[in-house]
Amino acid sequence: MPLVYAAILPHTPLLLPTIGKDKREEMSQTLASLATIKQHIEEHSIDTIVILAPHAPHNDNAFQLHHSMTYTASFEEFGDIATKKTYKPNHTLIDYLKHHFDGSIIPWIYHSDERIEYAASVPLITLGIGSGLPIVIIYPPISASLSDLARAGAGLYDALASHPKRIALLSSGDLSHALSEDAPGGYHKDAKKFDKRVISMFEKKDSAKLLKTTHEMIDNVKVCSMPTIAVLSGILKNLSYEPKMLSYEAPLGVGHLIMEYIL
Repeated sequence: MPLVYAAILPHTPLLLPTIGKDKREEMSQTLASLATIKQHIEEHSIDTIVILAPHAPHNDNAFQLHHSMTYTASFEEFGDIATKKTYKPNHTLIDYLKHHFDGSIIPWIYHSDERIEYAASVPLITLGIGSGLPIVIIYPPISASLSDLARAGAGLYDALASHPKRIALLSSGDLSHALSEDAPGGYHKDAKKFDKRVISMFEKKDSAKLLKTTHEMIDNVKVCSMPTIAVLSGILKNLSYEPKMLSYEAPLGVGHLIMEYIL
């Protein structure tokens, strides 16, 4: 089976020491869990990493498959001009997906920007992924329904399942951005309840209820990870797996969940 590992993890740039500085002390559980994820990826002898990342750079109505000669992670917009790292796209798998993934549910487009969005680059940096490990980055559209994203995820699994390489799938995203008065999205009374409910559905493997989350609720609590989570749920649908929550904390008003899936 080519998909041998999967995880949900946050992408706040504050996890980087050059940006978060002393704020990282408030995310000790998250940092410890990232170290565990890193160890497990190494133990699984991964051939390539596929990242599902929100914050698509160009088009909100289609899947974007990031296809450039190289990937470059940089963080100038966060005041960090020092951190820069280059990664190797898995051109073989990208070409394979082009020919084996059915885009009839949600269309696919391709873009060739060398720079990758922080939602993909933060996980690569925080996990210490080496520049020699091939990467594929997929940005799901935020405008599609969660059910369509899950159906597309099932199709993506079919394509990945017929590929011979050992793949780790990382779903990048944060939960509510409205958990405190000083949160990026301001405070919303339903945010804590939302995060608790979503985590419970993950642990119970209740994807049907998860996919019924309304866009109104998503907008209210300012959660960015629902598109990637929906695709992940479609990918996992045909697999035997056990979810394991490694940590959840929200010291800065944003819910940071780390959960891995034992496949």
